[in-house]
Amino acid sequence: MFLRTETSGYVDLIIQNLREIADLGAPLGIRFTYEALSWGTHVDTWEKCCDIVTRVDRPNFGICLDAFNLAGRVSADPGAGSGMAVDALAAMKTSLERLGSTINIQKLFWVQVVDAEKMDHPLEPNSPYYVAGQPSRMSCSRNCRLFYGKED
Repeated sequence: MFLRTETSGYVDLIIQNLREIADLGAPLGIRFTYEALSWGTHVDTWEKCCDIVTRVDRPNFGICLDAFNLAGRVSADPGAGSGMAVDALAAMKTSLERLGSTINIQKLFWVQVVDAEKMDHPLEPNSPYYVAGQPSRMSCSRNCRLFYGKED
């Protein structure tokens, strides 16, 4: 996996570190949002993100749901000819239903609605966005969408 040797996937350590930063920010009124990136090495789904936020268990620590990363993990496949994962629409429907029935709305601190351009060709070594060793979803994230505050 991408950068596995430079990061820890040990969930208890992740939770401990996130509690520490939440506790440091609490006296200053700072709220933190945690987001699962579709290309994340250890936390790449909203389910994993929600689990960690629940276990951090701090009032100033919540979830960021990003439409790009949620859909990018569940239904997109930049390496496929269609750009979509197998059974993408059914998987997205199931994921959103599960999200709606399980998320603690009090912990939903930020919703980011972002989309991405549909690439003309799969992300392969001859693609201008291809970077050897970089997850295809990361390449798509960095090259095929706008970031907050940017214009076309």
